[in-house]
Amino acid sequence: MEVIKARKSKQVGLGSTVTLKHPKGNEVTVQIVGTIEADPAVDKISDESPIGKALLGKKEGDSVDIVKPAETITYQVIAIR
Repeated sequence: MEVIKARKSKQVGLGSTVTLKHPKGNEVTVQIVGTIEADPAVDKISDESPIGKALLGKKEGDSVDIVKPAETITYQVIAIR
């Protein structure tokens, strides 16, 4: 097993911890991980999931559309660690 260390970057990538702002103002923080490490219950999102794919390559200040079964919500990326 290979451990991927989080890196400081200006773009979302594997290992990034991303804080998103919902249009109603609340925030959510997720970490982008590989498929094996994914665990949505603790906010670890696979880079191959629809949400992970939507976030990859985004920068702080970018908007990202998260498609859910009932709706599409546009979040703003406010921090990347």
